[in-house]
Amino acid sequence: MKKQIALILSAVLVLSMCSCRREPSGTRTTRETKDPEESSTSKTETTEETSEETTEETTEETTETPTSASSEDTTKETSGSESETSETSETSETSDTSDTSDTSESSGTNPSADPNEVPAYLLSYVDHIRKGTVVKDKTSDNGKSATSTLDCPFLHFNDKNYSDFEEKLYEEIFDPLIASKTSEYNKCVEDLNKADAAGTSPESDTFDYSLDRFRTDSQIVSFAIINCGEIYTYNYNTKTQAPLTIDDVVKDRSAFAKVVEERVFASFFGSDTAKMIAHDFSDGEAAFGLTYDGIYLYNPDLFSSQIWLKIPVAGHEDLVNMDYFGKTPDVYTLFFDVDQTLSKDVTGDGKADVLKVSFEEYTKDGYDFPSAKLVIGINGQTYEFTDPADNDLTANFERAFLVFDGNNYNLYCTCKATDAEEDTYVYRLNGENEPEFCGFIGEFIEDKYYMDPSFCNTYYRSFMLSFHLNYMPVSLTQGDGLPTNLSEYYTSYAPGPISKQELAGVMADFLGKPTDKKVTVPAETTFAIVGYSPERGEIVLEKLPTTNTIGEQYVFKVTEDEDYNTLIAGVPDFEAFYGIEQDMWG
Repeated sequence: MKKQIALILSAVLVLSMCSCRREPSGTRTTRETKDPEESSTSKTETTEETSEETTEETTEETTETPTSASSEDTTKETSGSESETSETSETSETSDTSDTSDTSESSGTNPSADPNEVPAYLLSYVDHIRKGTVVKDKTSDNGKSATSTLDCPFLHFNDKNYSDFEEKLYEEIFDPLIASKTSEYNKCVEDLNKADAAGTSPESDTFDYSLDRFRTDSQIVSFAIINCGEIYTYNYNTKTQAPLTIDDVVKDRSAFAKVVEERVFASFFGSDTAKMIAHDFSDGEAAFGLTYDGIYLYNPDLFSSQIWLKIPVAGHEDLVNMDYFGKTPDVYTLFFDVDQTLSKDVTGDGKADVLKVSFEEYTKDGYDFPSAKLVIGINGQTYEFTDPADNDLTANFERAFLVFDGNNYNLYCTCKATDAEEDTYVYRLNGENEPEFCGFIGEFIEDKYYMDPSFCNTYYRSFMLSFHLNYMPVSLTQGDGLPTNLSEYYTSYAPGPISKQELAGVMADFLGKPTDKKVTVPAETTFAIVGYSPERGEIVLEKLPTTNTIGEQYVFKVTEDEDYNTLIAGVPDFEAFYGIEQDMWG
């Protein structure tokens, strides 16, 4: 029996505000969190090095005991996907069965025009339980705030056919983690309020875990949880709910380990890292996930930003069980392999075309500092692009991915500047002809392993009312390769400011949009930032509750005065709230 929904958390309201997260009647929207001692479903057997409080084991009928992959220890579970990558153009490409694949139910029709409907193409998505408490630090002259935040992601299935599977994942994996993190968070909030009442300096802290998704469709569910530095991977056959081990996917671990070592070494990783990953894979100890066309392996290199490295299966069909690969939905994304290559028939001749992307330094005439040029290779033929969209490519290569939007293949190349901001350049592939530059995007959300082109996110960094990220739900299936916004509002969830004075605004509805009900919010109200619309000149703030109840949301007008100071409800932001950073260096 499903647990009854006890509360609807504000994060779901924020997602609903993005026009794609309200769910049909009878499906789960959120989970009620419990303290660990109240949770009868928590199973916390782990490796000797792992804390019992923050990890969990599924039942014997559903999966093997997860083991930590933070160093030598890695998990032994996995699941399947689609194979389209290879090392040479002569390698035959795994058949693309997008017309007949049983993953088609999770594929790409455009979102419904009705903002209250859940898009049918989403079989599952990553939702979040988010909470935050902010108190003013009375010992600080500049009015800075101290915070305690909680962010616990979990997978949600829209398809009612998988409600039992969803329940199983909650009870065995997510509920124990959420309960543990909630207990830690509640303790920190208690300490925060005690320090605030005593007039002493409170301490900020965050209690969360992260979730990396590799594949979620009607064939395979594959994801990883990173909790307190420990890595756990979970791979399932969606229909049977049976766990998948590495031996279910790879026929010859030792032979495929050689492929792993070669591909990792061929990238910018050194031989030690390549040998370590290959050794763990050969021993069956590697934490791994499955995508449509390859296997993701955990990267133990602490100095790399790439946590997971993609190893293609195309070209090595004799070493893997191809039942788990080669199927795609109607629209899909393929991320480039660890060595920044990708094999896919983009010319339509029935053979795999080898794509390669790199950034190379060069010096412009009249300049003393190096710039960079983007080099796109198709079957050995290279095309160089310098300064597209009048933006200097002076950053480091970050990642590349190929999106099939239902009709065209569009290549997205992202570089990261020294200030951590990303620039993404989009090119339409026209067979073996020169790629066509479509435009410049800016930043994508940091999801490097899974992306549904029908619904994904771009983001930008904001310093309004404190530094935070704002996410815009977009579609990449409109035909020109560039994102189409699916909402008027960016969404965010950042522990926000505390009001210094009364502020006039209007109430927000359950979708986070303004109503006609005017309100005056009193001083000393603690907020979270949940939405922002530059076009409408509105910011949505949620009053953070002191208990597990829904916080009221308010919409305030955002304007600028003649000196370009930001005004919230007509009041300069630093006069309206405590702890406002006056500039990006504040």
